[in-house]
Formats: sequence, structure tokens, C-alpha cells
Amino acid sequence: MKPSLKSKVDNTNFQEWLTTATSLSNTIFFAIDLRPYEKQLIALQQAKTSRECAIFLGCKIGQQLATLLMEHHAVIFPNITGRPYPIYRKSLYTVDELFSGYDPNVPESREQTLDWRIFLDENEIANYNQSLENPKFAKFNTEEYLARTLHDYFIQEQLDRYLEQFNSPMHRGIIAIMGGHGVLRSELTYHQMAMISRQLTRDGFLIASGGGEGLMEAANLGAWFAPLRDDEMNNAIAMLSINGADSTDNPLWLSTAWKVRNDTLHYHFSKRRNLSVSTWLFNAQNVFATDIAKFFEYSLREQVLISIAKQGMIYAEGSSGTLQEIFESAFQNQYNQDTYKYYTPMICFGEGYWDPNANKNSNFPNNGKPVWPLLLKLAQEAHFEHCLLKTSDPNAVIEFIRNFKYTSTLPT
Repeated sequence: MKPSLKSKVDNTNFQEWLTTATSLSNTIFFAIDLRPYEKQLIALQQAKTSRECAIFLGCKIGQQLATLLMEHHAVIFPNITGRPYPIYRKSLYTVDELFSGYDPNVPESREQTLDWRIFLDENEIANYNQSLENPKFAKFNTEEYLARTLHDYFIQEQLDRYLEQFNSPMHRGIIAIMGGHGVLRSELTYHQMAMISRQLTRDGFLIASGGGEGLMEAANLGAWFAPLRDDEMNNAIAMLSINGADSTDNPLWLSTAWKVRNDTLHYHFSKRRNLSVSTWLFNAQNVFATDIAKFFEYSLREQVLISIAKQGMIYAEGSSGTLQEIFESAFQNQYNQDTYKYYTPMICFGEGYWDPNANKNSNFPNNGKPVWPLLLKLAQEAHFEHCLLKTSDPNAVIEFIRNFKYTSTLPT
């Protein structure tokens, strides 16, 4: 016999649940202070087998109730203290939360923010636990593994809840824009990615990026400016590029972006919703994402970003991370068609960058990545070549996504 599905109870629905509850069985309690309700909970029917157990995640529980629960197969995850990050997330992150305390007039205030403190915690623990004999492994203790795993699990859960709102007919789905962090704000590719993102947001798509600088910032920036006039984004990009603010190496990188964001903060939040799926493996988080799913585990972040963007993946100039994402997407297209008869468009933007045969007329003669021939061969062998587009035209990207048929009959 399969165990029953668990009903979830947190602060938003606990009181409602309590008024009709007769049993604790098959219920998950999430980050609630249960001590004031101990007598009521003790009076409820308790689980008789482990299959119907109650689960308590980061709840405060009185001693009498805790003793009873342990006698009735309950699973209790305590709150693990001493971390700069909240383990049991009840929402995605926001810029206001991650950058609380930041003062653009005091550059060193960045190091007092939650985002920076978690980044330092991530790196200090990794470095402290490095083995000189085998430096590729960081030996976290069990408590640290558990804390980070729980954190990432609940970020994933909150992301799933967040994305439910984009399943309605009002929204057209999710597009991921991938590209390198080293692209400067003053470069043409940055501006083109922002333009593409802005238009797709206006079309009703949710734009997702890796949340960092470079072309990831361009993706979130374009969505941020979707409700504004086109010239306002052009002026913002010009401002972002002045006085060396082009690069994260310059202290003005963040403060300039902060000013641009604050100057446009009051415009149509609902029309600029966009997503950052980022990681504390890196220390740059752009400030133009309205919603941030931030993970410790880099591989989990990558898989999440690729799996949610079913309506399109756009790859612009990038290095190893972008290449990884391209071939993970190809893998997904190959095997999703067998299981779901479902395809995702894959767009390599910048013909000369991705195709060595186009390098004669390319802006990237030296640092391009010859991915296109191999990707096309894989797609032809697995019958998803109709998913691919190679172009240097932003309008061609937008039209390809607008007109793409996401389901298709497999070739015979």
C-alpha cells in the first residue's frame, strides 16, 4: 500500500487547518511555533504507522508534544542555527532582502549584506575544509550538508510555487537567456540581449537568467525595462557603462546599477517580473531580477534553470558554463521528445561566435566557440534539428520563439 499524500501546513493556513483537524497523520508542518497549541495537537489522533507519519520542518515544539510525536513515528527536522542564511525558506529571495544594508555611497557596505555574508560563509567553509592531498573535495560536516541541502530543497519548492502563476493563459511560458559574465555593458551583445529580453517580456514570457553580471544582467535588465519607453533602457545602459562601471572589477559596477534600479523602481512591477536562478559559487548578483532563486549547489541551479525554460533557450557569447548549458539542453531535447513528445527551441545568438565557418565575417575571430557543427550533428541524429536556430539578428530570435511549435510528431 502506498503512503498517503502529505498535506502541507504553515503559518498561512495553520489556523484554518486547526479548526477542522482530527488527526496529525499525513501532514507536514512547516516553520510554525506550535508551543501555544500543544494541548490541541496532543488531543488529535496520532499516526499509527510510519507510512502515515507527520513531518515537522523547523517547528518549535513543546516537550510533551515532542515526546508523544516520537512515540508515533513523527519525523522532526530541527532548525539549524548559526548560519547566515535562513534554512526553511517561505519565499524566493528579493534584491531588497539580499542587499539589505547596502549603501551605494559606501562601497564597502556591500560586504555587510546578507548576500555577501552567505557567499563568504560558502567560501570560508569550502577553503577551511580543503585537503592538500586531494584539494578537489571540501569535507563539510554533516550538519552543514544538512543545512545547505534543506535550504536548496525549500528554494526549489518555493520556485515551483512561484512558477505556478505562469501556467495561466495570461502568460506564454519561460525563456532562459544564457551568456558569459565577462561581456561588458558597453558591448553590442549586451544591448542586443537586453532588447530581446525586453520584447519577450512584453510578449508575455517570463525571462530567467543565471543572475550574475554580463549577459545575465542584460537579460534581467531588459525585462526590468519592459514597461518603460525604449529610449529609457538605452539611456540606462549608457549610464551603466560610464566611468569604468562596465565591469565588476570596478566599485561603480554595483552602485551604478543600484541607482538605475532605484530611479525606475516605481514602474509597473507586474509587467517586469523576471527571474534569477543563481548560486553562491559566484559573488556577483545583479539587481534587476524581481525574484531570485539562489542555491548553494551549482549543479542543481543549472538543472533547474534549464528544466524550467521550456519555451526557449537563448545562448549568447559565453565560455564553459554556457557550453555546459547548451549540451544539457540538447540532452533534454533528445530525451524529452521520447517521453513527452515535447521540444524546446535552442537559439545560438552570434553566428560567428558559435560557427567557425562564419568567422570570416565575425566579431569573434579569436575567442569564438565552435559549438554549432557538433550541436547540429547531435540534433540531426536525434531528430530535433527543427529546434535549432543560429542567427545574429535579434528580431529573428524573437520571431523564432513566437512561432515555434513546442509539440511535434516524431519522424518515422
